[in-house]
Amino acid sequence: MKEIDPKKTALPRRGFIQKAAAGLGAAALGGLSSQAAQAAKLDKHWDLAADVVVVGSGAAGLPASITAAEQGASVIVVEQNYDIGGHAIESGGNIALGGGTSLQKKYGIEDSPDRMFEDLVNWPDYRFSDREIIHAFCDESVATFDFLVAHGVPIPDKHPIGADGGPQNVMRAQTVVWTGEVSAYSPTGGNGTALMRPLDASARKLGVQILLRHSMTGLVREDQFTGRVLGITATHEGKTLNIQARRGVILSTGGHTSNVNFRRMFDPRLTKEYQVVGEPYSRQSGDGEIAAMQVGASLWGAGCQTVETQARSHIFEKPYVIGNQFGYPQGGGKRNENIRDSPVKGIARGIGLQVADYQNLIHVNQFGRRFVNEFATGFDWWNPCLAQSSTKAEDGGPIWAIFDADAVKREN
Repeated sequence: MKEIDPKKTALPRRGFIQKAAAGLGAAALGGLSSQAAQAAKLDKHWDLAADVVVVGSGAAGLPASITAAEQGASVIVVEQNYDIGGHAIESGGNIALGGGTSLQKKYGIEDSPDRMFEDLVNWPDYRFSDREIIHAFCDESVATFDFLVAHGVPIPDKHPIGADGGPQNVMRAQTVVWTGEVSAYSPTGGNGTALMRPLDASARKLGVQILLRHSMTGLVREDQFTGRVLGITATHEGKTLNIQARRGVILSTGGHTSNVNFRRMFDPRLTKEYQVVGEPYSRQSGDGEIAAMQVGASLWGAGCQTVETQARSHIFEKPYVIGNQFGYPQGGGKRNENIRDSPVKGIARGIGLQVADYQNLIHVNQFGRRFVNEFATGFDWWNPCLAQSSTKAEDGGPIWAIFDADAVKREN
């Protein structure tokens, strides 16, 4: 890769971070283990080096890497999984971008960043969010839409639709569509394939180096606990690598929902029984948040995932598949059986049974008691599920689905 002199080439930091992250994720500087940091510092050598090191290759990491590369930076992406995409490649591909996109204009939809901002901050859920971040998302929404189109994301030429949660008075969302089957290219057959694979190809074409099966384990700072971030440490096949970041580190590693102890800070009921959709293909270990806090960042909006709002109650979602530990999406418009053709079949475990009508079963806890109305949704459903089952029990599960032969026939 072409090396550039940081003294001669300036990256416009504000625009670089905003355009890479707005609407797609968040960026931060930081790392993890202070012990690893000190060891790397004393080692006095770098195994790899780039201007920008991006941790994570999902819907935040790949756009960040593309933006940096387009501005002349050499870029290394570190990804702990065997492939790119994170949760995004498994997703439904719904992209809630508005503010006056070219697609909105084509179909006569009047919108602006200010109108989008007003809609979002007055929506029952999003009113809890940070206003400055929402403003940045709205201001950069058109640019983000154009960015995706420019990098090959096949946004259909159709009238925009309502977002997956959010105000429906102005149609803003678009859904990219993956028409292929489950394969190594599309691990769950989800529409997110049509979002992430073009970004993957664009990043590689720009010379971004993507290191798969590399896990960030620490940061390297000028001093053990203080000073500028110089790079990261990562492990690969049992070996530790020191990776220099001459211009900065961007953390794009997803959330913390896979980290039981971390998520229990926000709600102690979230014990180990409760699954996270898409595990273990894409884990959300909280390493990005931990890294950021270790260089002085704070966590904001920590109540957002448990505040009882309206449309976003499916953050804790009633599953449409029972007997499936990890809740893999049913890509390609088919039942979960198509996971058998996926590279993740060995880790997805039980493919489960789809439930068309919850009248066909009852929920029973480990004491053999029916405890919730099976028709309930949102908080009316999952609050009883998260409730402690006894005065001594710390853990919440399991929940059994009981049905008879007649129900099997009705469910086909």
